[in-house]
Amino acid sequence: MAQFTDLIYEKFRRTILSWDTTLANDIYVIEIFCGDNGLSQGDFLLAYNTETYYKSQVAIAGQDDAKWSPSEWLCDYQASTPETVEELSLWVQWCESVGVEIDSELTHSPYNREKRIIYGAASLASACSALGEEIARRLHEEQIIQSKFGRDVPIFIVEGEGIVNVKATLAANPQNNALNEFVEYTKTWLE
Repeated sequence: MAQFTDLIYEKFRRTILSWDTTLANDIYVIEIFCGDNGLSQGDFLLAYNTETYYKSQVAIAGQDDAKWSPSEWLCDYQASTPETVEELSLWVQWCESVGVEIDSELTHSPYNREKRIIYGAASLASACSALGEEIARRLHEEQIIQSKFGRDVPIFIVEGEGIVNVKATLAANPQNNALNEFVEYTKTWLE
């Protein structure tokens, strides 16, 4: 559903471009959180982590986890959707377009998000990650990231409970040193 995709893209693009230069210079990773945030399913949230914050967490979490594990990041969400009745309507249409059935009686207000009933949550999670990947790729392809940061900052696609969707993250980003460092970190998950 193009309207919902464009809504998220535009909201996230505007938010990223609004970050001041000092903050932009400190950001090393951006997060698009897709899915179940513990309150509701199907949300899309934008966040980042900074070099300053990551370095402050090294003693607590360890070098690699502090840098590459979203559960150790700031989690200062900068933008989210759906937030309004109009956005919620587009979200419902998008869910229907990807074959996810929801209880529409409980989705009439964005303030009742925690009461959403979603049938097929696994397919919703998959669709959310795919949409997050599409948004991230577009932010790179349309040079929003490069123009704001002067470098390629990786955008991680993060699912419920702070799990990075590695496949979507790799597909969404151009290869760079930061992404290669993250790939090496993921290999430690298998050890």
